[in-house]
Amino acid sequence: MRAASSVPRGKLTTFGEIARTLGDYRAAKAVAEVISVMGRAYGVPWHRVVSSRGEILRGAEDPLREEGVVVKGGRVVDLTRRLVEAGELEARPILAEMRRTQRILAERVVLEDEVERPELVAGADVAYRWERDEGGLPVEVARGAVVVVDTDLRVVDGSIQISPAVMPYVPTYLGFREFPALARALSRLSFDVAMMDGHGIAHPVFFGEASHVGVCLDIPALGVAKRRLVGKIRGEELIYMTRQVGWALPVKPEGRPVYVSPGHKVSLEGSAEVVKKFRGGTRIPAPVRLAHKLAEFPKPGEGRFGEASSL
Repeated sequence: MRAASSVPRGKLTTFGEIARTLGDYRAAKAVAEVISVMGRAYGVPWHRVVSSRGEILRGAEDPLREEGVVVKGGRVVDLTRRLVEAGELEARPILAEMRRTQRILAERVVLEDEVERPELVAGADVAYRWERDEGGLPVEVARGAVVVVDTDLRVVDGSIQISPAVMPYVPTYLGFREFPALARALSRLSFDVAMMDGHGIAHPVFFGEASHVGVCLDIPALGVAKRRLVGKIRGEELIYMTRQVGWALPVKPEGRPVYVSPGHKVSLEGSAEVVKKFRGGTRIPAPVRLAHKLAEFPKPGEGRFGEASSL
């Protein structure tokens, strides 16, 4: 919001330029979502932020024309002449700071099995939706869910934590987004290993969500993801920067794999063994699949903002 507010009247910037100011161009989509959903409500000049192709947000044409900006077919005609680039915007490079933190914390990751034969695995996932707070302002709400299952895949415990989302989704920074919603839910329960819907060390700086949660809570954790974030597949091995960082494990030989990687206090071999043991014959292992279902928001009126509960 601060970056958008620093764009002068009659000037423009793009979602990508704001993302670069924050420290990572990959945040452009998140910037677009935040500006489009929250810009008007918070009184920032949202209409001065456009796509890299000059495409404007809905409703921005009239306020732009009042500032002398020419718009045709939903696009700004003279974007290059009016563009305020990243170096001219006012914003804290928060993503660059987050990346430095990831690199520091990655040095604390332990890739050895703390529990050799886990009997209880906690699946964890988070769902999100936009709501209105008591003042009528838009706020993204996170519903973190944890389900603990035993070796027979029976549910033995679970927990839910509902709270405001601390940041939008930006690729490779998922740990920062989801940790607050999961930390309290995980801390209430007893289990041997946490299985996250995300990556562990299969990450650009070897510190994905499972590593983030594992290191910060000092618990064994591993990641299971539907999409590959880094690396190449060699057999069932996932290789990144000449080292193995995880596994590509299909249910059937020709089926789509899930991407498994250790997060903290779990070895490479141990992460594969846990997933196979607790998979339950489906692509997504049972603990994560159950947590995903529990994380789904109830119908309006069935849950209250700020709720925290155990099963």
